[in-house]
Amino acid sequence: AVCGSRREPVLGSAAVQAATAMLLSAIRRGRIPREIVFAVAKGLYGRSKRCFKLASIRVMKELTFNYKMRHKLHGKMRTFWVVRMNSAAREYGLPYSRLIC
Repeated sequence: AVCGSRREPVLGSAAVQAATAMLLSAIRRGRIPREIVFAVAKGLYGRSKRCFKLASIRVMKELTFNYKMRHKLHGKMRTFWVVRMNSAAREYGLPYSRLIC
């Protein structure tokens, strides 16, 4: 099919499988599409928001950090919950471990 001055290849099943495998390997290696990198890097300082190489490094670090902090938050909330429940249970002469059992 012809689109403007560009020719688009006709994709057969083998070509589609190869493109899918290439995309998956890029994702496994941690390569994020350019548009997404610059969308995430929008609020960064200096060249990290304009230069693709620097932006991709900073974005990978930022996304990894955000993932860790989201999952760390659940543990903190659980600890906070246990502390509050323990202090409330001790007012009635009952430790938290006995309250839960």
